[in-house]
Amino acid sequence: MLMEFEDWFLEQISNGKKCILIGENHYSYASEDCLDCILKLQRQGKINKKIVFFDENLAALDNLEPYTLESLSKLNTVEPSLIALIKNNVEVYGLEDNFSNPFKNLKSIKKVTARIKDLGLQIGNRIFNDFDDCLYWAYHLYGKSLVRVQRGNEGFCNQILHKMDEDTIVIARVGAKHIPTVRKDGVVIEEGMLQRLGKDMASACFITHFPKNRTYSEQKTYQPESDMFGSYDSIECCMVEKKMIHQPDLTLWAEQDKQRKDTNNYKDTKKHRCTIM
Repeated sequence: MLMEFEDWFLEQISNGKKCILIGENHYSYASEDCLDCILKLQRQGKINKKIVFFDENLAALDNLEPYTLESLSKLNTVEPSLIALIKNNVEVYGLEDNFSNPFKNLKSIKKVTARIKDLGLQIGNRIFNDFDDCLYWAYHLYGKSLVRVQRGNEGFCNQILHKMDEDTIVIARVGAKHIPTVRKDGVVIEEGMLQRLGKDMASACFITHFPKNRTYSEQKTYQPESDMFGSYDSIECCMVEKKMIHQPDLTLWAEQDKQRKDTNNYKDTKKHRCTIM
């Protein structure tokens, strides 16, 4: 049976792990409840180390500064859990920077098309009508490429490694496809974040809500959907209780079938991220 995230998390800490990777995808919002679970453990005194949280959903600030309540207030949408983390003295950092998102600060079609070519992506003879059209295709091509996985994994791990020490627990929320090894015809073409950080130092899991149908509870791993360039190893999966009232009613198995159930009251900010989940 799947482990509850709380039990799994405490087990990793007791085993001396310094970094916990939390995987999510475009069809899952369980990671938000996962953050509330971490805060509960902190309040109960079960986490006796400093907590540093990295979020791929957030842009890295200048000079890699941590977010404050003031800097969060400048964003269009903010998860309540992020505010709670900061109020409870957790350092919150954004992971997405100019390296993982190479189109972030480009303002012209010429610069975007040049960057696309620098990354080895093919746009053929496509003519762009305007900048937004150009930027859309840039993110579309990049988001489905191996270079996106590689640059993201390299940049994210470098930021995380700078914060890892004996007195700190680093928690990072990333797209599920960043975590595992990527293979092409059985050959490793990208190690993945878990391997880059080292399995002796880090652990990872994909977070899902408790399944309503207990007959599915024997499924213990999440299998990210393959891409044109390769396939992904499976990821250990953990359950968390659903609490956030705005979340779609999804479990791991609905997520894998792409049965998304957005509501009119929930604004999906994830659709506009440069990510490969």
